[in-house]
Amino acid sequence: MNPSNTHVQFKFITIFPDLTSEKDKVSDIISQCDIDPIERNKKDLGNNEKLVEENLNKLLQKPFKQYVSEYSMTKALTSLAVLFTVHDLSKEPSNFKQFNI
Repeated sequence: MNPSNTHVQFKFITIFPDLTSEKDKVSDIISQCDIDPIERNKKDLGNNEKLVEENLNKLLQKPFKQYVSEYSMTKALTSLAVLFTVHDLSKEPSNFKQFNI
């Protein structure tokens, strides 16, 4: 139950298949699940580790290198890169040095 009694739709960030028939199948499944897909290109969801680290250093209160165990979590870092891209977190100065891991 949503405490504010408002409808909240799950957002799903995806790269759809290139083949139209496969894309239609995936779109149909997603629409049946009441999910709001956010389609991105592969290049938009880049996996540039240096850029991810630069963005994290802007957003985190401590330098990212201090988080030794998190530094090796490459899939998690890729997910963070997607969030940076979709929400422009690292472009808004009010977000700088506001986060912890």
